[in-house]
Amino acid sequence: MRRLLGGGVRMNSGGKGRTFKVAQFNILASNLASPKHYPNVEPRLLEWNNRAPVLLSQIKNLDADIVCLCECSDYWEYWKPELHKNNVYDSVYNKRPSLHQSSRSGQDKLDGCGIFYKPDKFKLVKTKLINYQDEHDRVALLLALNSIEDNQTFIIGSTHLYWDMKKVQDQIKELQQLQTAIQDFRQFLETNHHGSNLGLIIAG
Repeated sequence: MRRLLGGGVRMNSGGKGRTFKVAQFNILASNLASPKHYPNVEPRLLEWNNRAPVLLSQIKNLDADIVCLCECSDYWEYWKPELHKNNVYDSVYNKRPSLHQSSRSGQDKLDGCGIFYKPDKFKLVKTKLINYQDEHDRVALLLALNSIEDNQTFIIGSTHLYWDMKKVQDQIKELQQLQTAIQDFRQFLETNHHGSNLGLIIAG
């Protein structure tokens, strides 16, 4: 599943605006693409060796300035080396903890959230890793990026909330924790002279 913010994201600075592209993918973690969960899909299409190069090709073809990946497994083995080639992207990753047994992911969680950004356009200012305090071992990731073009800092976030709509209260609690984390992160940045009224983009 992919989302590209149509027309790009516009940030204003001193009455002027700049536009950049942000893409978001739920790439379906390699260990979760099971025929048991997706019985209407040909098993060979679920195999990671078949899916990974297709996903990589789509991401490269989009040529987004920032790419947010949730359910991102194989980060160190695949995504980081592939997307860092030729210094196209830098990235930060937050892997899910393996604290609880879950119905789909089991005990050992292999995925997380990653944000990839073009280092010729943005400098990394600060990172905040978030582990939601519940039994689902879900995570979020916040980056403060500074635009090289106009020296404006903004916040970009990636998260993957709990999937079961029958437990919407669990999702609301995760969103509340994310909101608190964003407020604390923004306050820290503003206190340390990185600007005020910082722009915010959340993907997930």
